[in-house]
Amino acid sequence: MFNKISFSIASLLFFGASLSLYAQTATVEEQQILKSLDEKMDEYAGIAKSIWDASELGFLEDKSTAILQNKLKEAGFEVETGLGGMPTSFIGSWGSGKPVIGLL
Repeated sequence: MFNKISFSIASLLFFGASLSLYAQTATVEEQQILKSLDEKMDEYAGIAKSIWDASELGFLEDKSTAILQNKLKEAGFEVETGLGGMPTSFIGSWGSGKPVIGLL
């Protein structure tokens, strides 16, 4: 049976394989970004596991949103919370100009 943990592991493996294929044709700057992501893989996996372990219901993700907001603040992002009347929503901003990247 394909449970949630095996799905998460399969997703990470697929993502890693995709990055590996992409790295073969990436520019120097893109290769530096991919290297940075690889170096932080354990940290990111730990964050994902912490969020997964919280197992919160939709719109009640207090622990999960706190984990993500704290990590962004530690990385130097400005964090704006409670958007659209949703206490768990937030925007993390860093820098200015382009590119603008959004994750949902």
